Amino acid sequence: MRAITDPNFSKWLLDIGDGMIHLPEIPKSQFSVEVPISLISNDIVTDIFGSSFTCTDVEKFSRRAILCPRNEDVRLINERVLINLNNVEQMSFYAIDSIKNDDGVDDHDLQVNIPVEFLNTLNPPGLAPYKLNLKVGCIVMLLRNLSVNKGLCNGTRMILRAFRQNVLQLEIITGALSGIVHFIPRISLDTSNDLALPFNFARHQFPVRLAYAITINKSPGQTFDKVGLYLSEPCFSHGQFYTGCSRATKSNGLKIQVKDTTRQGKMDNEQTVTDNVVYREIFS
Repeated sequence: MRAITDPNFSKWLLDIGDGMIHLPEIPKSQFSVEVPISLISNDIVTDIFGSSFTCTDVEKFSRRAILCPRNEDVRLINERVLINLNNVEQMSFYAIDSIKNDDGVDDHDLQVNIPVEFLNTLNPPGLAPYKLNLKVGCIVMLLRNLSVNKGLCNGTRMILRAFRQNVLQLEIITGALSGIVHFIPRISLDTSNDLALPFNFARHQFPVRLAYAITINKSPGQTFDKVGLYLSEPCFSHGQFYTGCSRATKSNGLKIQVKDTTRQGKMDNEQTVTDNVVYREIFS
């Protein structure tokens, strides 16, 4: 539906989503697809946001995003784009980390064995970073449902209009409540649902992350004028490649950068291929 004004692009998206496009001549490549040469990017950040811009470009760039399968790629791209935001002072906000027991109380016994400096290095997907670098005019994403009725939901993209030491002035830029301004304080977020960690720790920080780049899994329901798909590794779950590509409305609004690995990249015949994971049996 987003690409209804570009029939050829719309058909390509549907074929990608249905798993109808593949390269059977490549061993074990039932999910491999060729990326059209018109969509290929050699530098996704420059193609989507340019080499540098100022806070006056924020409105234009609020309709652009780079999507990645992996959180680490999202972090690196966001840091690079923030550096490119010129003529604006950067402010760093540091969190307070502590270990909690099952009752949500500080676990002083465990903290003796796990230094706070180690906690500061952790960067779970659902938490803000320990060191949160921001500039006025930068685009961020909310990490928690604070007030659904007011549009403050997990994944809401917002523009930072001003900040103080303990509060951010943020303007919503997505959905029906676009343009509404909210003041967001620091709050405590914990890792009680993160099974990858053997302990539960809480981080007292602003519940936001930079959102020039976001994960593909955070993008459903959103539409952008320009979309960059950065694949340092292939997409790894059903429909992920389709979801990333289908956030654009036209083919000239989509760029894809595919890094060369053992499973994807440029081949001898100059084709650029990557994985498109589709379990077609779920359609039957």
